[in-house]
Amino acid sequence: MGLQLTAQQPLTTSDVPPFCGSRFAANSLPGNHDQMVNDRLKDSVVRKDNQARVITISSGNFQKIDPDKPLDKIIEMAAHVTPSPRQLAWQQMEFFAFIHFGLNTFYNREWGEGNGDPRRFNPATLDARQWVMTIRDAGMKMVILTAKHHDGFCLWPTKYTDYNLSASPWKNGQGDLVKEVADACEEYGLKFGIYLSPWDRHESTYGDSIKYNQFFLNQLRELLTGYGEVSEVWFDGACGEGANGKKQVYDWQSYYKLIRDLQPGAVIAVMGPDVRWVGTESGYGRDTEWSVLPGASMNQVDIASASQQNPADGAFIPGDLTAEDLGSVDKLKGAGTLVWYPAETDVSIRPGWFYHSAEDTRVKSPEKLVDIYFNSVGKNSVLLLNIPPDTSGLIHENDVRSLKGMRKMLDDIFAENLLDGARCIRSDTTIEYIMKQAGIFNVAMIAEDITIGQRISKFRLEAWDGKRWNIFSKATTVGSRRLLRFPDMTAERVRIVIEQSRDKYAISSFGLFKAPHHNKKQGVIKFKVMPGTEYSSRYTGGGPDAVVDNIRGSYDFDDNNWQGYEGVDFITTADLGIVQSLKYISAGFLQNQESWIFMPDSVTFEISDDGQIYKLIGTAQNTISERQAGSVIHDFSIELQQASARYIRIRATNRRTCPDWHPGSGSKSWLFVDEIIIR
Repeated sequence: MGLQLTAQQPLTTSDVPPFCGSRFAANSLPGNHDQMVNDRLKDSVVRKDNQARVITISSGNFQKIDPDKPLDKIIEMAAHVTPSPRQLAWQQMEFFAFIHFGLNTFYNREWGEGNGDPRRFNPATLDARQWVMTIRDAGMKMVILTAKHHDGFCLWPTKYTDYNLSASPWKNGQGDLVKEVADACEEYGLKFGIYLSPWDRHESTYGDSIKYNQFFLNQLRELLTGYGEVSEVWFDGACGEGANGKKQVYDWQSYYKLIRDLQPGAVIAVMGPDVRWVGTESGYGRDTEWSVLPGASMNQVDIASASQQNPADGAFIPGDLTAEDLGSVDKLKGAGTLVWYPAETDVSIRPGWFYHSAEDTRVKSPEKLVDIYFNSVGKNSVLLLNIPPDTSGLIHENDVRSLKGMRKMLDDIFAENLLDGARCIRSDTTIEYIMKQAGIFNVAMIAEDITIGQRISKFRLEAWDGKRWNIFSKATTVGSRRLLRFPDMTAERVRIVIEQSRDKYAISSFGLFKAPHHNKKQGVIKFKVMPGTEYSSRYTGGGPDAVVDNIRGSYDFDDNNWQGYEGVDFITTADLGIVQSLKYISAGFLQNQESWIFMPDSVTFEISDDGQIYKLIGTAQNTISERQAGSVIHDFSIELQQASARYIRIRATNRRTCPDWHPGSGSKSWLFVDEIIIR
């Protein structure tokens, strides 16, 4: 449950003014909202609170725990684990680009077998500057290039294999794509990173572990010494058979040591000690995301002998860190070590990671990319968005268009912080903001000062209506940044209420914003709903038209706007009156598991011209953890390229009964639905 908060004041010093208002500006999105903290990360930090008591905070991204340490002390220690300078700089950038490009692009495949002909690699108009400029304009801060994928083909003229660009006709065998991308990043002010696949399906020494590890180190050294500053080195854990039929044993420790020696500012991800994989390739992070994890698998002898600068490197063991719960109090029980180990969330702008012309019409829309941004960067993670250039050597116009649309939407959302100039009142567990005048808002941003640790484990946001405080959003962890969306609110006074924190917390940024509705409302189709599954008489939402009355249900399930369905699926059919073109369909649902209300397992969408014969056009899967505390509102939606219909049938699958871990295990579970939108 964490430590219950007893007293709170944002920690302050002469160089860190008391936070009471906003340090958040639109031009800081994404990233860089707290550049002031870069120089504040020390081995030992001393702060004074407003009562002039001295608080000494031991920091560092690694802590060893004595075997007899009680749980409350372990939780307190976890609150003071902090990012290393390289991790802090990495987390502040927030949004990166992945570039998958190579022989696979020209063979129209995802994974090469190591036998592709290098002569197929010949992009006619390759322009790395176009890549980097597109990425920069979309708001990303770093480019990570696949210098070598699993097929072993190298995008630089390595001395250690002839399976590289020198054997291709591109630039008469004189090209070096790694250099071109690195130079373009320097020109446009972006950081540069590399992905070097440990699995190599072409190299003959792969599987002879000693020889291949030396081969890999040689290639890694080339990349770390020939292309300027490298800010991230990205490894995955793929380990298939090589050409000799053997699997390789990777010498991770030697890889880490070489990187630390040659590029000490680079983070090592995601099979590395600095950054972990969030666990899916969907772009959606956890609702509760702790950056401090127990390091139970680490070898204490290795830790003791490792360098003081990187005490966890020598003991780090790559492993599975993809469970839903990684850093809760339950996970801290019995921990031998604590490490700062933040998450990176990766996803491709297309279904595949390499370019395929058949996917030109399946590029994620600006709306989808913004939703991914809110569910990755907005959930204490860094977003790594893959953008694969096409066979001509350019980022395709459809991808460029979608990225520009995403950037405009984010700029529109965060154009004005309604809390600028607000007056602030603090108490033990709340920070209240009184605005100059009442404003309309539907997005909130909150960030912790992670230079002193991640501490908040549960909070809520409330607005004053003249008589009482009303909850309009709530969540668990904050960390580097938390973004929340909710139905439009109008208020002059709002407050943050910290319900649980592992120690005194410090909020570095808070903002309220108004996301324009034009992207969702434009082209909205009016329709009638036909009789479907009977809703509960206890939760009618106001009648049969509740889901189309343009009044969104709140976080209070008992607000008379939600329709409830106990133990049965929600099925309804929308009649548009005539056959119309369709681009977007969504249905909104509420989860409050404490009240036995869960998200649907999935929502399916079918269309028909005559109301008799239906065709499935899409399924939206649930991405919300059923264990998440508090109320969550989520829209299940699909986007369509070419579709038309008069009738749309929507089915939301009820999980039927509460799960085994739930107090109501075996009892009927509820679905709560409100507001179907069709464009």
